[in-house]
Amino acid sequence: MRLVIQRVTEAAVHIGGVCAGSTGPGLMILAGIEEADTEEDVRWLAKKAADTVTYGNGMRGSAPYRRALAETLVRRAALSLMEQEAE
Repeated sequence: MRLVIQRVTEAAVHIGGVCAGSTGPGLMILAGIEEADTEEDVRWLAKKAADTVTYGNGMRGSAPYRRALAETLVRRAALSLMEQEAE
């Protein structure tokens, strides 16, 4: 499992010419997941990603709150991708 985290002014994902998702300013995370990856791998990488990213002062909440939120979002996204691959 690998993650690439990039700060962007805007980003979009197109699948078959159709926009599957987009965002304005923020972080874009590209995830590479293989069949051998487990939920434990996802938890570990989500924590590592959340601990690595620097969050600006313009965000609401304390630094620990923002870190926990980022970890939860990364974990949810990765688990969702793993579920889609299993189907």
